[in-house]
Amino acid sequence: MAIQRVRGIVLRANPSRDADLILHILSPKRGKLSVVAKHARRNKRQFGTTLEVLDCGRFELKQSKGNLLSLYTYSPETNFKEIRDSLDKITAASFLCELYDTFSFEGIQEHASEMYEFLYLALRSLTEEDKIETILRSTFLCAAQLMMLAGYLDKDQVGAPSANNFLRLLSHIKTHAEQRIFTESEIKRLIERVKKKHKACSHAKPNRADL
Repeated sequence: MAIQRVRGIVLRANPSRDADLILHILSPKRGKLSVVAKHARRNKRQFGTTLEVLDCGRFELKQSKGNLLSLYTYSPETNFKEIRDSLDKITAASFLCELYDTFSFEGIQEHASEMYEFLYLALRSLTEEDKIETILRSTFLCAAQLMMLAGYLDKDQVGAPSANNFLRLLSHIKTHAEQRIFTESEIKRLIERVKKKHKACSHAKPNRADL
């Protein structure tokens, strides 16, 4: 059976049966793919890593029974370690992965390349950011780009990166998502931290917290 080779980012990794994982992978050419990694939880050396959300690399896939793809080999490029080492960064990255998992659909390749590029560049940016404002700025811009690509927002509805505009963006996301975004509450906590920080500054403008 022919091997399919794709580059991708793991958006989601769910346990399946006793030892398998079901991965949702975002690929620049194929869009979102569901892939079963057999025995990945029992034998963590089988694919050279534990296979988690944020893993980015090259996947070799085989067609298994039905329409589900099976992971044959995985060659890692990065796991964004700098993000994993920071609670604020992993909160932002987890939100983006969940968002892209929610608003990208299997079998639809339209805008797949742009979606992959926006997410990858946002994750690379998060590895370099240290301030909570710049972490939220990168997250806001990436989330807004996705909502515009998906056709749920126009550019003039997004506004400049700010705490209040991010909260409005989250409201739009909640309206259009077919399922709950579980990481939304954690992102809101980061936004509230920024708002309190700016409010504490005597020179800050009322009701405004730029990112």
